[in-house]
Amino acid sequence: MTKSASADPVGVRSPLTYTLTATNLGPDPATGVTLTDTLPAGVGLVAVTTGNGACSVATGTVTCLLGVLASGASAIVTIRVTTPASPGTIVNTASISAQQTDPDPANNSVSLTTSVLGAELTGAFNPGSLIRRCNRTGLVCTLSGAFTLQNQGLVGVRSLSVRTAQVQLYLSDDGILSPASDRLLRAARMPIPAPGQARAIAFRVRTGPSLTGQFLIAAIDPGNVVPETNKTDNLVIFGPLPQQPSRHSPIPPLLLDTTSGYGIMSGVWTVVCDAPSPAGEARG
Repeated sequence: MTKSASADPVGVRSPLTYTLTATNLGPDPATGVTLTDTLPAGVGLVAVTTGNGACSVATGTVTCLLGVLASGASAIVTIRVTTPASPGTIVNTASISAQQTDPDPANNSVSLTTSVLGAELTGAFNPGSLIRRCNRTGLVCTLSGAFTLQNQGLVGVRSLSVRTAQVQLYLSDDGILSPASDRLLRAARMPIPAPGQARAIAFRVRTGPSLTGQFLIAAIDPGNVVPETNKTDNLVIFGPLPQQPSRHSPIPPLLLDTTSGYGIMSGVWTVVCDAPSPAGEARG
């Protein structure tokens, strides 16, 4: 007996078709042929079809009475299901039997493992959007910018059980997320992008005169609500921020410890300081 799946990998809550082929290798006819298929936990049965005999379903097990298979004849059973709502792997096992003794029973059963994928969310602070603007005294400043939420997976909201993802943006002294002590810049529910797409969210916050050595952190889906294949990229760290410049300051490539599994971003941000005007110079 052989078995195949219509897609591997496949997304969560997506159609999946198993095709099972039972063949009598002979030399004699096989009577009372019965095919039994145990469905994986979490799948939803849609339909079972066969051109030989009839099939029934009970407690997650498909049983097909295929009748007589002549030597060399085959019977095909098609099982259509919907995959589970959570990513992971599912195993489908089927077996076949007949009234005659089979001299080679080793090929009478088969198992098939299929990977079920969810979304894969990550993101980036947009370097060109990061602007720090200070008043003429240099004591009152604001930091503004944007964060882009990305879906690098194969699954979008059509298959997911949720349509939005919580995103929390923080300002951190040490680059280690500590929600109790880090400054929350913005928290919002963002629509989950389609596979391969992205969505941006802006933030603006008042700061002190210096941000030297601080970090921007984005926590994606901190409540672990979105079904994802990989959550190791759900924490995005940008920094450390450079020393206070007079106008513009590029940030060199970051060499941070990535053993924590954090996603590290680098780039350039802009600092605009309206310094006190020299005597006699007009300021607009």
